[in-house]
Amino acid sequence: MRAISRHFLITLSGFALVVTFKYVCVCLRYDGRLFWLYSIHPEGTYLPHELALSVAISRKGVIGHNGGVPWSIPDDLRRFYRISVGKPVIIGFDTWRHMPKPLPRRRTIVLAEADKSIDGAFHAHSQEMALNEAERACQYLVSAEAIVAGGANVYEQFLPQCTKIYMTEILFEGPGDTYFPQLLLDEWRVHDESPRRECAVSGLLYQFKTMYRREK
Repeated sequence: MRAISRHFLITLSGFALVVTFKYVCVCLRYDGRLFWLYSIHPEGTYLPHELALSVAISRKGVIGHNGGVPWSIPDDLRRFYRISVGKPVIIGFDTWRHMPKPLPRRRTIVLAEADKSIDGAFHAHSQEMALNEAERACQYLVSAEAIVAGGANVYEQFLPQCTKIYMTEILFEGPGDTYFPQLLLDEWRVHDESPRRECAVSGLLYQFKTMYRREK
């Protein structure tokens, strides 16, 4: 056994266990490299390789209004497609029912009560069930991460477990009735950000950011 940063690596004849302070990761060891298979939380929940969050948000924290998004920025939709295609995507029931059709080329996981009707996506009745399905989907999609894509209640439930945020920050001053949970900026670092751009459709200024949670 040897230490790797804040992890411990235990090699067992072709397989390896990466032990952290929060979970155990099972890897396949081949040709000197490690291939991540799955992660096990101490409480029994399987965790995706990395849990990322995607959100479009105003500087005041607005993410929605009257059941929809209060802006139109096609470039933001294109970015969401690029970062989520080929990955499992976790959403809530309200987000799901406002979609015109299931997300193509992604494994959509809808977190909703058992009595809700979900056709064309995986119906998760609990956060644990959603995480377990996201982990399984990461394996068969050969994806390094799962994406949490809203709405507000889903963001609030999963934000503490996310290690990465794909953010579109929008200079929007209009009305809103749905807000992103409080984000403690000292817990996050900006890895990269785009120049500020103006949307040709709405005239709004926006900027893409990728943020990572700081190690404690």
